[in-house]
Amino acid sequence: MRCLWCNSSFSSQHATRMMSHVLKWPKGGLGACTGIIPKERYEWYKEFHDKKMKIRGRGMRDGRVDDCSDQFT
Repeated sequence: MRCLWCNSSFSSQHATRMMSHVLKWPKGGLGACTGIIPKERYEWYKEFHDKKMKIRGRGMRDGRVDDCSDQFT
C-alpha cells in the first residue's frame, strides 16, 4: 500500500492503519505522514474516520445485541 501524500510504501494492507498514518496519529503503527495534506482534505479524513468508528462502536454498547438475546434461550 502506498501513501499518495508522502509517497511512502507499506507492506501492511490495513486501511485503519493507513488512516491513522494520514491523520498523523503516532500510535497507528505506520508513523505519521510527512506529506502536506490540505486542511479540507484532512478534515474529510477525520470525519470519515469518526463516522466509521461510530458505526463500528455499535452493537453491544447500544443494546442491539441484548435486544435479541432472548431469541436464543
